Amino acid sequence: MTLAIFLSQDAVQEGVGWFWPGSANHSKWGLEIGGIAVLDLDNHTALHLEAVQTIPLKGETLLDFYARIFIERAPELLKISNVAVADAYFSKEPFVSKLMLCGLDVISRLRDEPYILKNNQNVKELLLYGTIAA
Repeated sequence: MTLAIFLSQDAVQEGVGWFWPGSANHSKWGLEIGGIAVLDLDNHTALHLEAVQTIPLKGETLLDFYARIFIERAPELLKISNVAVADAYFSKEPFVSKLMLCGLDVISRLRDEPYILKNNQNVKELLLYGTIAA
């Protein structure tokens, strides 16, 4: 979902900051863009729709920022699909709840601290060994 593009540390541009590219396994100074694509399962490909530079509003977390990007585009995205597939980074609050409230279901690999929403309610239950704890 995201692609990090890096500039040298002395470069000055809006949105330059510390980002966590998963492949580097540590923070790096640079620019980041979030990519939105449509998956074509029959042809095993993804078709790029849009790239959005990561520039959160003041006081907005990265998860809030990415959720806002999807919410703003939800009317158009829902014409294509009601499913959003995202990296494990996004499988937590507030990202999942915000997308579900605008009609998008989220598919993602669970993080080390997995919580899920049950029946579209704001009820969190810890997921243990692939089953919901009673």
